[in-house]
Amino acid sequence: MALAEAHLKATIKNIGNSCWPTGGTDAGGAVRAGYYLFEGNNADDPPTGQSRPQLGAQDVRPGELTEASLELNAPREPGDYLLRLDLVAERINRFASFGSNVVRVPLLVKNC
Repeated sequence: MALAEAHLKATIKNIGNSCWPTGGTDAGGAVRAGYYLFEGNNADDPPTGQSRPQLGAQDVRPGELTEASLELNAPREPGDYLLRLDLVAERINRFASFGSNVVRVPLLVKNC
């Protein structure tokens, strides 16, 4: 049985005072969009899936919009899950740790 795939696109606005570098894949401080998938509704447990794609080719200046494309594979086990979307400054921390809002989306995975 093939796993279902979801392609998500997020539009993100830099409302801060600093430019977000996008940099290469290993660049410290490079800002990425991150998703984390948790079993149940407990985001304190280790995630069952995650990804941090690059925001784009250009740095994002204050006031600018950018897009992130996220590809999510459905878990094999049916049940309740929580999808959490956040930004990440590579090798520094998640934006949520600095007080930014995190998007939380409850998901229900069913067998077909």
